[in-house]
Amino acid sequence: YTVAKGDITYPVALITADEVAYAGGVHGLDNSSYYLSTGRDYWTMSPCYFDGSTAVVFRVDSDGFLGYEYVDFTFAAVPAVSLKPEATVKRGTGAYNDPFVINTD
Repeated sequence: YTVAKGDITYPVALITADEVAYAGGVHGLDNSSYYLSTGRDYWTMSPCYFDGSTAVVFRVDSDGFLGYEYVDFTFAAVPAVSLKPEATVKRGTGAYNDPFVINTD
């Protein structure tokens, strides 16, 4: 895919609830000590259920709580990419003004 002025040439999506759980997020438990707990509420792309009129999707809250919510709430959408195990950082610190640049060779 190429979006945003052609700067991105690889797929980008939202993180899944499984990936959050693998990183340390637990359904129904506050946990601000894992790296995906950002202090902000954000959506995952994992559906939870449909009640007949509104979809319910997993989300992470500001305390790292992995829960679910109706999609009529406003939360952040945090992009995620999956890298191959052999990927290395070419340069950058990961900061907003100095993002990681990944070797794709």
